[in-house]
Amino acid sequence: MLTYAQSQGSTDEIIGLKKQVSSLKQTNAKLEQNVKELKKTSKDMQDNLDARLKEYDQKMNVMGDSLKAKEATIVRMDNREAQLFHSLNLRKTVAYIIFVVVLILIIVAYFLLTKKFKTANEKNEVKLYNVKDALEVDANKTKSELQSQIASVKAEINLAKDELEKKIKEAKK
Repeated sequence: MLTYAQSQGSTDEIIGLKKQVSSLKQTNAKLEQNVKELKKTSKDMQDNLDARLKEYDQKMNVMGDSLKAKEATIVRMDNREAQLFHSLNLRKTVAYIIFVVVLILIIVAYFLLTKKFKTANEKNEVKLYNVKDALEVDANKTKSELQSQIASVKAEINLAKDELEKKIKEAKK
């Protein structure tokens, strides 16, 4: 029985090992199939990568040419900027000169106008003084005429008063 049990245990063990071997063979076959698929996929990926690298190389060459063209454009723009800067500085200088000349002209015009107004003011003062003197003479003349008329009216009033008083005295008598 011991032998039979050992034999039975060995048989079970052999059957288990056969199952494991068969399972390993199936797994190995699947792995080999996966490896073949990976190799195929890897080859496709390598071809795709090579194609993309060629495409990127072409783009890099185009970009390099474009970059050279842009650098040339930048150099031209820098030269143009320097010319414009020089032109602007020249314009600023001219503008400052024009500003100074205009300022000087304004100052000269101010002094000339001030002198002209001062002269005109002096002439106006002389005219005003002459008019004032003439008005004073006329006022004094009118005043003396009024005073003589007032004196004459007073004299007439006194005379009329005296006559009235005489008439009143005669009428009372």
